Amino acid sequence: MNIPVNALTSAPVLHGVLRHWSAEPLELALIIAPAIWYTIGVRSLWRAAGVGRGVSRLQTAAFAAGIFALFIALASPLDALAEALFSAHMVQHLLLILVAAPLCVLGAPTLPLLWALPKMTRRRVGAWWRRHSVVRHVAYAVTAPGVVFTLHTVAIWYWHFPVPYELALRNQLVHALEHLSFFGTALLFWWVVVQPLGRRRIGYAMGLLLIGGTLMQSGALGALLMLARAPWYPAHAIGAHTWGLTPLADQQLAGLIMWVPAGLIYIGAAALLFMKWMRSDEQRVDTVTSARSTRGLVASDSQHVGSRVLVLLVIVASASVSACKRGSSDTADRYVEGGNARRGRATIAAYGCGSCHSIPGVPGANGMVGPPLDHWSKRRIIAGVVPNDPARLITWLTVPQSIQPGNAMPNMGVNDGEARDMAAYLYSLR
Repeated sequence: MNIPVNALTSAPVLHGVLRHWSAEPLELALIIAPAIWYTIGVRSLWRAAGVGRGVSRLQTAAFAAGIFALFIALASPLDALAEALFSAHMVQHLLLILVAAPLCVLGAPTLPLLWALPKMTRRRVGAWWRRHSVVRHVAYAVTAPGVVFTLHTVAIWYWHFPVPYELALRNQLVHALEHLSFFGTALLFWWVVVQPLGRRRIGYAMGLLLIGGTLMQSGALGALLMLARAPWYPAHAIGAHTWGLTPLADQQLAGLIMWVPAGLIYIGAAALLFMKWMRSDEQRVDTVTSARSTRGLVASDSQHVGSRVLVLLVIVASASVSACKRGSSDTADRYVEGGNARRGRATIAAYGCGSCHSIPGVPGANGMVGPPLDHWSKRRIIAGVVPNDPARLITWLTVPQSIQPGNAMPNMGVNDGEARDMAAYLYSLR
């Protein structure tokens, strides 16, 4: 609920603030519409693929928590308190940027939002996306790491300049635009950093750099607010006095909140991303262990970190050399025993794989939810975690969760014979 600046002379005390449960219509729509759409999509997806398939229970819980954080930020008494105190306003902004946005991203909303649409509409959306290459290029450009970082940084700094900040306090539409820019650019930022669905577009190192850069510029703004010798926002003067604070003390508290607690959240996110990076490397090491242990390339599980790094360097070097060797040897190395490519193409069509993937040679297979499957025989990795060989591909087609738990590939009930035929066809795509 917005409290006009000229009404701050009657800023409510605590028991009065607790009665203010409301939000602007645009902000209510921002909360309610995605929640309903996501719920419909999850029900539709789970009805078709099974509960927990495509989107896990944990991911749905994360999205629900993100929506709840949005509600607390925009519709709870915090919104009323934020009109009086700059420090409360800072908490509101950080809830949008550091709690609601990353939790919604971790909810992997792409599949549910698509599955909330009727089947024919989903296909039309996929066909439209496939036809309009300009739109795809624009979307790709907007989600480039540098662009995302710049947009998010500009949003954070611009709305903390005194003129636009106080304009947002006086105008409901501008206020809603302020919150939308914080939440929207944060969604883009965390989507690029976390990448909850499909193959990572950027490496883990780039993700850590993005978090580190945002931590530095956010901390710098917090430090400026905390160390300022005069208050920047006169509109909060009356509210601060009502709550027993000086305007400068209110601003310093806001700066401290942005500098320390927010910084700890960024550091925690960086630590989690780093751990995920290490686990990803360990999975690759384990793959090499099983394939090359007889050649003495990998030591025991108690090996030192330096040895593991050396193994990773060997893997990278091997991958670089092998990447240059493509051609007929791929097909020979990936012969699928008992598989029939012609039957596989029909089986792929029968299971409706084309509703999610673009697959050459399969009628109507122009889905845009999952990655395209063209040139499959030349790919080295399945799901970004295991080598692309017939045995693992058959396992991926029959029990995908055993390869990568929680991934978006649903278990469609494919049996071993069907999986062999499907694998044979995929390996024919050169």
